[in-house]
Amino acid sequence: MRVKGNKDPVPPRWKWIATAAMVVIVPVVVVALTKLSTPSTPSTSVNPVTRSIAVLPLLNISNNAELKDFMNDMTETLTTSLSQIRALNVTAPTLAMRYRGTTKTIQEIGRELRVDAIVEGAAQLSGGRVAITARLVDAASGRNLWTKSYERELRDLSSLQSDLAQTIAQEIQAKLTSKEQTGDHH
Repeated sequence: MRVKGNKDPVPPRWKWIATAAMVVIVPVVVVALTKLSTPSTPSTSVNPVTRSIAVLPLLNISNNAELKDFMNDMTETLTTSLSQIRALNVTAPTLAMRYRGTTKTIQEIGRELRVDAIVEGAAQLSGGRVAITARLVDAASGRNLWTKSYERELRDLSSLQSDLAQTIAQEIQAKLTSKEQTGDHH
């Protein structure tokens, strides 16, 4: 409010500059706030980046007693091998083991374990050979990121277990590394 006889404390030129600044700044702030407050699909659901992983108990689909112990040990060895990847947080095997035989979806398990990806697999024994299929699955979408099958002679279970675990871990690491290096996060 003006008092009679007093000059306006803000010269007209500064009023014009302040008005122009407001015309520019206010829309920018409104757009920024709208983007921050509008729920959008996070980029991880479209382009997942894997920083944490769980290895679910590998399944023995042939129900062979000899293969049962092998698969339990294989799960633990694979978990240990993946733990060697520095950029990856791997869920403890004891936490993942509680999902043996579960009917929960990958997405439910992923949320409960708070992981980005899940390794699951199955093995079948046939004619002295073991066939193993391993998959890397995006925990948020349930989308398959990588699948590989291996078939080996069942002569020496302990070396087979170690070799397969290391091979699977190396291939998963290569998949994760190539995604990050190329910027292709899917």
